[in-house]
Amino acid sequence: MLFVLAAMVLWVPASFAASKLSEKKVVEDLDYGVALFYFYQEKYFEAARSIMVADELGRMTKQKDDGTVLLGGIYLQYGLHQDAENLFSHLVDKNAPPEVRDQIWFNIGKLRYQKGLQDDAIRALEQIQGSLDSRTMSESQLLLANMLMGRGEYDQASKLLLELPKNSIDATFAEYNLGIALFRSGRQIEGAELLAKVGRLTSDDPELLALRDKANLALGYALLGEEESNRARAFFQQVRLKGPFSNKALLGFGWSHAMQNDYESALSSWLELRSRKKTDASVYESLLAVGYALEQLKAYPQAMQSYLEAIELFKQEIARLDSAISEVRTGRLMNYLVVQALGGNTADITEETLLKDVPEFRFITGIVASHKFNDIIKTLVDLTMLKSLLRRWNDSLPIYNDMLRLRRQAYEERLPKLMPEKGVYKIAAVKDEKNLYEEEYKRLVFENDLYAVASGKERKLLERLGKVEERLKGVARKMDANQYGNFEYKYNLFKGLMEWDISTTFNERIWTLRKGLNQLDKEIKKTETTQKRLQTAKTRAPRGFEGYGRQIEGYEKKIKKLQSKIDNVYELQKKQVQDTIVDELTWLRDRLGEYMDQAQFSLAQLQDRASE
Repeated sequence: MLFVLAAMVLWVPASFAASKLSEKKVVEDLDYGVALFYFYQEKYFEAARSIMVADELGRMTKQKDDGTVLLGGIYLQYGLHQDAENLFSHLVDKNAPPEVRDQIWFNIGKLRYQKGLQDDAIRALEQIQGSLDSRTMSESQLLLANMLMGRGEYDQASKLLLELPKNSIDATFAEYNLGIALFRSGRQIEGAELLAKVGRLTSDDPELLALRDKANLALGYALLGEEESNRARAFFQQVRLKGPFSNKALLGFGWSHAMQNDYESALSSWLELRSRKKTDASVYESLLAVGYALEQLKAYPQAMQSYLEAIELFKQEIARLDSAISEVRTGRLMNYLVVQALGGNTADITEETLLKDVPEFRFITGIVASHKFNDIIKTLVDLTMLKSLLRRWNDSLPIYNDMLRLRRQAYEERLPKLMPEKGVYKIAAVKDEKNLYEEEYKRLVFENDLYAVASGKERKLLERLGKVEERLKGVARKMDANQYGNFEYKYNLFKGLMEWDISTTFNERIWTLRKGLNQLDKEIKKTETTQKRLQTAKTRAPRGFEGYGRQIEGYEKKIKKLQSKIDNVYELQKKQVQDTIVDELTWLRDRLGEYMDQAQFSLAQLQDRASE
């Protein structure tokens, strides 16, 4: 007969074990909202990356402290306790707002609790001043009460638990935990009262119903150990027949009858238990218990047949367990679960789906359903995602190498056309010409040379007037004086008009010329700057290409190092889980071996009796 009182443990609600930010947040920074979006989907890597990138770029201005608290919580989720505590301590030191400080002290307290520093954790939680939302405040009190119970300070823990809202989930779990703690400390009466209270609760919540069954089961086995079978039976009857603890309850219920020599009633319970799926030690024990009950009822042939069937079943199950242990060691189960989790199907990993996809693993459905196991699966999923991310980064490095190669090739093709050395000589020639223009400009200004600033059209007209003057001089003696005077008058008129137009716009033309020379000077300087840059680029470009090449090579080495590290951590974590499963399966195999020995011994006794 198995008594499970020694196996009673403090019960922590799933909402506490996987606590999230329960307070509704007003999002003022877009990047903080993006991080929360990922966080509530349990995509912690994406959430952390969003916060860290936003912080690096200085984009999170209004909710920087909230982002830091969230990032610290993600560090806790990944087990980076020291990094999380450093973040939280920094916020405390910078005098964060009260609500942020309380959230920080809560996180620090939980962090230290996880690290086993209970005294430090209690001191941190005692710093909370009441600015937390009600859900987190209750969680804080429950955590503090659990630690106080761990130190044996039950009265103080009880006072703290009384402050929790009545009929709340936290209060119910606290009563259960306190009841177990009192039992352990030898205060069985007080502990039994609290457990009995939990065992009477009414609720539709599956988690509370499971807690109620667990409380009744614990009380039933405790009383069975004290040989108070009638009282024990009453508690076993309160356990749901289709709940997770029904097998243990049926086994205990049968033993409560057997202790009063009511083997017919015991046999009824154990036959029901024997017909159930063979995934629980209680079901296997019922195979022995049925034979034992039949033996006590002096139904020896039936008892012998029951033992024979049990022995054969134990042999088959031991062989299946050996096969399951081998399969677990191959990594098949872990690979299956990780693939399911990566596809978002963790909620679908039930007994039915597990048996359908991996039949030989029916022995460990209870382990797979545990919070601890699912946390490890999430860790493996995160590591798998990191491996995938690093693989994508590593696969993209050849692209950067190709880009660098193409840029180097383009540079080498363009370099001969942009030789800065040749440009220097051309610029020097242009500067010499520009200096000549400067000297000419000074002469024009000094001599007020109108003809030098004439436009092309004006120059042609002046040339025609010059030819007219020469012709007039050639025909002066042959032409009538009046006619010559008329032509000379017209010539002087046209020449005077031309000189008038040029002289009245002389300053404007000189200014335009000066402007052109200044613009030429700017262009020369700009070209000289460009030539210098080309010269610098010519010198630095090869070194730049080499530098980028070294960076890419360095990233490649760093990625490979991280890949190796993650692979090692993944395999280590995977091995730890597999070892845990193998230990459970080995324990069950050894237990079945013991059951088979007992069945063979009882069968031998019956056969000896039959031969007398």
